[in-house]
Amino acid sequence: MAEKSASKYLLYLEKHLANQNPALLEASRVYQELDQIAYDLGLIDMDESTASKISWWPIISVFATPTAGAEKFINQYLHSDILDAGRQLPRNKFTILHYSSKELPVTLPGTALDADTRFPFYQISSKIDQIKKGEGSHINTYLEMKTADSAALRGKLIVVAANFTNEPQNPVVDYLNQFIVQTSDLVLVFFDATKPDLEDLRESLTRFIGTSIEGQDMSKILFVINQKGAAANPVDPEIWKRQLLEFGLDSGQFVVLREAPEQNKLIAQMSGSNQASSGNDAELKKIYHRIEHINVESAYRILNSLKHSIDEIDDQVIPEVQKAISTWKERSNFTSGLILSFFVFLIVIGEISGFGLLDLFLDPFLAPISIAVIVLMMVPIHLLVSKLQAKIIIKDLEKKKKEQRLLENPAGLFEKSLTFWRIMLPIKEPLGWNKQTRMQLLKLQDRAKQLVQSLNDNFSSTDVQEKVDSELGG
Repeated sequence: MAEKSASKYLLYLEKHLANQNPALLEASRVYQELDQIAYDLGLIDMDESTASKISWWPIISVFATPTAGAEKFINQYLHSDILDAGRQLPRNKFTILHYSSKELPVTLPGTALDADTRFPFYQISSKIDQIKKGEGSHINTYLEMKTADSAALRGKLIVVAANFTNEPQNPVVDYLNQFIVQTSDLVLVFFDATKPDLEDLRESLTRFIGTSIEGQDMSKILFVINQKGAAANPVDPEIWKRQLLEFGLDSGQFVVLREAPEQNKLIAQMSGSNQASSGNDAELKKIYHRIEHINVESAYRILNSLKHSIDEIDDQVIPEVQKAISTWKERSNFTSGLILSFFVFLIVIGEISGFGLLDLFLDPFLAPISIAVIVLMMVPIHLLVSKLQAKIIIKDLEKKKKEQRLLENPAGLFEKSLTFWRIMLPIKEPLGWNKQTRMQLLKLQDRAKQLVQSLNDNFSSTDVQEKVDSELGG
């Protein structure tokens, strides 16, 4: 077996995590061992990594209607004017906000994210191409990155999504919504309290709920109803809950923000000094507490994803390849059997016609030779038939990979299993999938569980608990 070199993604991760959480550093090393197994099986290429399926950055994503005031909220949190908060036009791009020590903000195109191994959008253009062929080359239409010298951005990313609109469905936008929600540790969905009727956005919100939120951990999703102005009428969250229930949302946590001077003061206190405010806006405190402790949620998400990546090979990828091999063999054997039956039919016809072909298989001396000739004829025929059937199976596996959006390539393992003896003999296990490989995966699963225990010990220590209690005012 060839030894797989560590991908650029993992090399960056080890450097990035060297002085941070030791459990995450060890997790990156487990990923490297998992990559070796996946590479030996033919599931990934030399410079690919299963670790790239997740974000190693704590991510906060923000979704909103055009007038919900999400941009203003973010600017206040970052003490920056990085987003245009005055306009009422819909946002049509996904903007990734990233910390930079440079005082002057910089806006970079989507290609910068696509080519940078540090970010979860690395090689996102190829995934977009799978959704809509050729659209990956237009990545700058969908993504951009803005930098800000804001302490609140250190060690995390904020993704400001394209606004909900009543425009026709765009499968790329739907995919990016889903991708971002899945990789986020906190999802904020802003609504404008002055516009409680969401009927105009029914189609957009229904798709968002169905493709992005459904199946997610709802505890990481907060619906924020932004009430503008101190004199605004009281907000009834039930209005939004009932409408979203019609769109497919059956649960969720709602908070109401009052956009008043005391809120701005609270934002300044909490995002600047990270101290609890003497104000009484408990709802805003909930959001800020979640933001400030996002590293904890991110660490558990990463370790959970590690376990899922290990399990995915055993529970999803291998069974898919085993099923493909079984189908391939059945089709190949059936086709070869038809061809052999045709030869037998010709022999019978020849016997009926008086050519005496059946005697070739009854004569004690000629029978072994005749059978050997038939076998020698059938071997190359069976090989050809098997390879033709394999091409059909490979296309099916590639289609399923696209549909399931897998990083691992089941077609690679299937194709690697097309050896001469595996074609000729009734072997249905993929090449390399044996007791030793299964034991290696079991050991990695045990290490992943141990890392969760280590993280529990890290976050349940007395010092950490006292810090959390003080921040909550306990």
